[in-house]
Amino acid sequence: MLEIIYKIWPQFRELPEEKVIRWYKTYDNQTTIDNEKYFALHTSSLVPTSMIVDVELFHDQIEKYRNQFSQWGINHVNFPRYGIPLTNLTGSLKEENDPSRMPLDEHFMYHQDKHIITDNDVRIHTEICNLSSLDPINPIKPYLIRSSILRWDTMGHFKPHIDVGLPAPNLRLWGTTNPNMCLKIGGKIIRDFEPGRIYIIDTSKIHEGWATDDNVYQFFIGCSIESYDTLINLSQ
Repeated sequence: MLEIIYKIWPQFRELPEEKVIRWYKTYDNQTTIDNEKYFALHTSSLVPTSMIVDVELFHDQIEKYRNQFSQWGINHVNFPRYGIPLTNLTGSLKEENDPSRMPLDEHFMYHQDKHIITDNDVRIHTEICNLSSLDPINPIKPYLIRSSILRWDTMGHFKPHIDVGLPAPNLRLWGTTNPNMCLKIGGKIIRDFEPGRIYIIDTSKIHEGWATDDNVYQFFIGCSIESYDTLINLSQ
């Protein structure tokens, strides 16, 4: 088991085995959605929904918070990657060691000792959720788990990784405000997406993304599996 974990998360080799085992058991004990239902929802790597954010209005409203974005984690800080939480553990934009301002594996390594946190634990909405430009995602707001708004400038990127192991304990959505953004999912480059539209994304596949312009905002959204029926309806 440990060797499989280390293959996916080689950085965990730095940690005590006992901590890694506790992390695995916590993740494995989550309620999941069966694979048949998962693939009925994820009919492609990116599935469009009927939720569309008004990009111009969003840009106008998020500008107020520009100075409250923070560097995305402590690794790869030479790349322009910033985030602000839609949800976190307190609802405050000043939350210390906010798991929605960094990769969750990084949060686990440096900020989780006695209590292991999963995406499903990160559910309290911040004021960013109340922006009227985000009203189009109201149908999924009751199901939000760890979610953020990301802002990348040119060369901002995520390296190849997976977010969800199958059977999945949560579901993921994604969108961007800028067409100068590229995704690669399951080895295939995807450029055909509509700015402002929210997509169901299959993060059980190895995926990566990068910006080729400044001010590339992304909607980095997690939902509990209870959102399944809602997402099915939104993707019709």
